[in-house]
Parts: sequence; structure tokens; C-alpha cells
Amino acid sequence: MEISLEQIKDKKIVVYNAGYRTNPFGVKNLLFEKSPSNGEHTGITPYLYEECLKKGIQLLTPDIYLRFRSELPKAILVRDDCISDDTELLINTGLHPAVLMVIEGPIYPVRFFYNLKKETAYFDHTFMAGGAANSVSPKTKFHPFVCPQSYTREDIVPGNFARPKYLSLISANKRIHKLKRLYSYIMNPIHPLPTFTNVELYKERLKLIEYFSHDPKFDLYGHDWQKPVRYTFGKYGKNIKVSYRGEVTNKFKTLQNYKFNLSFENCTYGGYITEKIIDALFAGSVPIYFGAPDIASYVPSSCFIDFRKFKNLKELDYHLKNMDENTYMNYTENIVKFLNSEDYQEKFSKEKHTERLVSIFESYF
Repeated sequence: MEISLEQIKDKKIVVYNAGYRTNPFGVKNLLFEKSPSNGEHTGITPYLYEECLKKGIQLLTPDIYLRFRSELPKAILVRDDCISDDTELLINTGLHPAVLMVIEGPIYPVRFFYNLKKETAYFDHTFMAGGAANSVSPKTKFHPFVCPQSYTREDIVPGNFARPKYLSLISANKRIHKLKRLYSYIMNPIHPLPTFTNVELYKERLKLIEYFSHDPKFDLYGHDWQKPVRYTFGKYGKNIKVSYRGEVTNKFKTLQNYKFNLSFENCTYGGYITEKIIDALFAGSVPIYFGAPDIASYVPSSCFIDFRKFKNLKELDYHLKNMDENTYMNYTENIVKFLNSEDYQEKFSKEKHTERLVSIFESYF
């Protein structure tokens, strides 16, 4: 996206840092272009960009700001990244640190979460999973939020008891080291399970594969399952080979073939809810959910099957296979009702998320 000084010099400038030294889309305003290759930002940051323009607000990636900064008016900084170390560098150029947004849970960005008080102290506003509320700096205003979604009401696909396929798991092979798993436990203020290994849920996904691989009606999809799973000494290789159906070109369409979907987050953390359960809900595939301990505060319990209620996988499998049509259709009707509700819009939609951000941006100018 080409940007000239003439285009932006009279605008209210917001510098949007999503890792401009580490993210290939974090430069040249590529974050704000609608592109299938633009990962998780597709549909979210382009929408934010357009809504900001309507208010005379210009979003810039840091490289463009740094090129023109001597000729630009006062600007504010938004950080949508928890990997890079650019905050102090950018503040030292004169940017005011306004908003920090963190979509990740504590599994991957270990150092960031270890320094959470320091990282959040820079910013006036922090948007994070609700589980972090008591861990951030008292200097920042905390906003609990979940990963905003681009789905609209027109995307809703009602469930059907007669769907041809039984059960799916769509996940990447990303097993992480036990020290990071231990850290996720230390950072987690809610401990629904007795051992730290279960707070990190990649192991739980492997257990699902091990158990359900004996059922030809179970299908595993995702990146890198053709490679060995790290830190397991080859234990799950045979199970994976039996169940693996390759990568998905369109996750949403794939989910529409299944009655049920195993929607497991990568860790249990308060308020940490990603697209996994939302994808399944919109595709009409009833989710079996495990992740945020407080999930029912965000998604009604009548819309999903709570994995924690079952003693073991055999009991879960029996419950799913013996579910009658009325019970199943009650789930799907509740799902459609929720996705059409203002409650869903308020908590998950990109429109509400953008509205909140734009309001904050405007308060600085």
C-alpha cells in the first residue's frame, strides 16, 4: 500500500505496530490490505483501517511513520503484538503509547507474560483476555476482550442431524516444551485441573487423537501432522497416520460436513477464547469445548458440549454417539439464536471491537 506525505499530513496519525521488524505484514501498511495471505488480520485490520479513515484517522505501520515523522503532527502508538521489543524505541520517537492489544494466551510469548506489568505500564489502555486482569500494571486501563471475528449473520450455517460425518479436530502440530507448559500454569490464575501439564492443551489434543483414531468416522486436519510430534518419542505416530486427512483449504466449509467438532484451545486461561469455537458455531458443527474456564460467560452453555463434564473420552464418545435428534437440534437452534444476538455482537464482532478502538483513538486528538 503506497502512502505519500500529502495523503497523511493533515490526518490524525495512529501508528499500528504489529511487529514491524518481525512480521512480514507489519510494514508498508500491508496489515490493512484485504489479502488471503494476510493471516489472522484478514477482515479485522482492513475494516479498522476503513473505519478510521471515516473519522479522519490515518493508521500507519511504524516504517512509514518513521520515514515521515519529522513532518507529521502528534501521533499515538497502538501495539498489536507481544513478540517484538519495539515499544521503547517507538516511544522515544515521540509517540504516545495509547493502546496495547494482546490476542495470544500465555503459552507462546513467555517473556512477554513474565514482564506483563512492565509491558502494560507503558500503555494507557490494555486489551487482553480477562484472566490477565489482576496481572497487568495498575497504570493501565484494562479491557477484557476476545479475538474479534469477521463473521456476519449471513454466514450462519444451521446444523443438521443428518450430516454425513461424525467428528473432526482441526489443529496444528505445535507441541511445545514442558518449561513453557509449566509457565502457562504459573501465569494462570484459575486452575481447573490438578497438574500443570493439563493447563497446556496440546497434550489433551494428542489424547483425543489417540482415542478417536480407532474410529474411522474421526478425521484430523491441520498443519504439520505429517511430521513427528515433539517431546513424545513417537508415541502418537500410528494414531495420527490413521486419522490424518491433510491440511484444510477452507476450514469453514470443512466443518460444515461434521456433526461435532473438538474445539480445544492451546491452553486454559480465563477469557482466552479464539476462533476455534466460533468457527464451529457458524459452521453448524456442535463444538466440544475445552479452554477458557469461564467460557459460559461468553458463549451460552446451551450452545456447546463442555468437555470438563465427562470423566473420560469413552464417556464423551458414548454421549455423542447416543445423542438423539431432538437434543442435537436443540444445540443447533440455540447456536443460531446466540449468533444472531446482540450479546454475540457485543463480545465477538469486529464492528464492536472497532467501535471501541476508534472511540479511544479520537479521545487523543
